[in-house]
Amino acid sequence: MTSETINAAAAGTWRLGDLTVNRIGFGAMRLTHLADGSPSERDRVTGVLRKAVELGVNHIDTAAFYFSPLRSANELINRALAPYGDELVITTKVGPGRDAAATPRELNHRMVDATVGCGD
Repeated sequence: MTSETINAAAAGTWRLGDLTVNRIGFGAMRLTHLADGSPSERDRVTGVLRKAVELGVNHIDTAAFYFSPLRSANELINRALAPYGDELVITTKVGPGRDAAATPRELNHRMVDATVGCGD
């Protein structure tokens, strides 16, 4: 049997606002823990993230509420991939966050943490 590596760019691109990203992206929701609820291994997560980018993934979706008692998805992304190149787009969401009374300033802080601020 022949194994062929396919790059994420092979699926085409998609417009995300004024940015163009590959249609195949990476969702970070499960980075912090396994399906059974046990914590993920930092080294393994780092390898998965780096492999995804190596295979052409240039859009990572995360959120401040993707976390476990040990770590956050944003921190794992930062440690695995920083400094980010211009070709990597990291998006975040607001919603069921940790603080229901979040002010615009708090929401902006979450966005910065999700992209460049965490882990520094």
